[in-house]
Amino acid sequence: MQPLSACLTAASIFKLAFVVLSCMAAIADAFSLSLPAHSSSLRQRSPSRALRRHTSALYESLLDSAPSPPEADQLDEATRERIAALVRENPVLVFMKGTPEQPQCGFSNTMMQVLQVCGVQRFKAVDVLSDERIRQGIKVYSEWPTIPQLYVNGEFLGGSDTAVEMYSSGELQELLEVAQAS
Repeated sequence: MQPLSACLTAASIFKLAFVVLSCMAAIADAFSLSLPAHSSSLRQRSPSRALRRHTSALYESLLDSAPSPPEADQLDEATRERIAALVRENPVLVFMKGTPEQPQCGFSNTMMQVLQVCGVQRFKAVDVLSDERIRQGIKVYSEWPTIPQLYVNGEFLGGSDTAVEMYSSGELQELLEVAQAS
């Protein structure tokens, strides 16, 4: 199971913080709690209204400063070139969640197990959780909606389910042997 931080984008973390603060304001209002005395701007007739106003302003400023991911159907040229270079330069390439030593999802773990069983010694793994542009961009680049993604000799093969099927038929081992020889 992947950690909560790996599942959340910056925007969803900000939304979650806003919801938590709004709930705190509602609780304060329900129990007629007073707000801290050190915040003179919050000392008003309705503590929850003041807290909501301040958390709303905080939420908006955080959203404004959060990096925005590329549109789902668009890929900026710099990211496209980064991905293309990775595909060109690495005979065996996996875009995955986490690292080969510590996959952050079951499908990425399955992909690592398939490569291990096939005896692949040299391959490049790209952790998409460390770069949101690559995470979204690889889906557009390959026209494939899920991660992990396996590339062998510049050709996109598919995800972990495809790798398992190709392994079962013996086709994957042949492609990997050729890639490892180059």
